[in-house]
Amino acid sequence: FDSLIFSSDVGFAKPDKEIFYEALKELKVRKDEMVHIGDSYHHDILGATNAGIKAILYIGLWDKFEEARKVKREKPNYPLIAKNLKDCIEMVKRII
Repeated sequence: FDSLIFSSDVGFAKPDKEIFYEALKELKVRKDEMVHIGDSYHHDILGATNAGIKAILYIGLWDKFEEARKVKREKPNYPLIAKNLKDCIEMVKRII
């Protein structure tokens, strides 16, 4: 990783869009050049998209989690859901 950003260091935590802005500043990239990959719809996907950043929902480890079942019920049409890391790479290539 080129950079690690911790909420305890910057004073913001996901889903607050400010932590995503901190990542943009740290990496010196524009919103359209960044993709956030996370395993929480609420914290990662909503946080990133509220900050204007594309986001991929990674569900590779989700079979055991209630959040996975909840997102599948509530957001069945969310287009960027990756079941494995290969899916993540292919999605990033498509949307950047």
